[in-house]
Amino acid sequence: MFDVGGVSGGNVGSNYVPLIDSSDNSILGRDDFLTLLIAELQHQDPLEPLKNQEYIAQLTQFTSLDELRGIRGLLETQIVSEVTQFNAQSIGMIGREVTVLDDTIEHTAGQEVELRFQVPRNEEVQLTIYNSRGQVVRQETIVGESSDGWENYVFDGQSDEGDLLPDDTYYVEVASTPDAFGNKLLYPVYQSGRVTGVDFTGSVAILELEGGQRVPLSSVVGVREATEEA
Repeated sequence: MFDVGGVSGGNVGSNYVPLIDSSDNSILGRDDFLTLLIAELQHQDPLEPLKNQEYIAQLTQFTSLDELRGIRGLLETQIVSEVTQFNAQSIGMIGREVTVLDDTIEHTAGQEVELRFQVPRNEEVQLTIYNSRGQVVRQETIVGESSDGWENYVFDGQSDEGDLLPDDTYYVEVASTPDAFGNKLLYPVYQSGRVTGVDFTGSVAILELEGGQRVPLSSVVGVREATEEA
């Protein structure tokens, strides 16, 4: 049985863009505000000068804006630090075996894929595999037999007729028998594989598994040392 851990990942890709660009000259700075305030004082109508309350209101608004920009700058620094930590964690998974929540199969002809799902003992479920066009290519009826509820199913890459299926993306559904109203309970599908690399080019870190599977870090539910047979 695999270990379930609290591994998670959000927007941790290397293409992360900060909310604030300190080099943006279009943002009004403290010096710009003071320059405008002095110009306003110099060019005000002497017959209708601005009241003290109006100056105080302007200063208060600018102070609040300046403080908010400072807070956002601190948050940006913290986010960048978290991105670095998540990326380091991802790199540390290379060579390890991970269990991921994933109901898709990036199938290569002749390749076998082991699927795992948890169903109550003696419960009957229907496992259905669809190709990328939504056509059913394989169906199996499985009865829960394990005392811990975990069942393994090896997809051998063949159709119901025994034909080898071509390279394609396939989708797996494990569902209970429909009730009188046609409703059915869907069970999560898990896969395991050794991590061979990590891709940081997108907005999230993508783990590359043996066999060509690519999964986001957020889908990892367990990590363990890879066995010699993995």
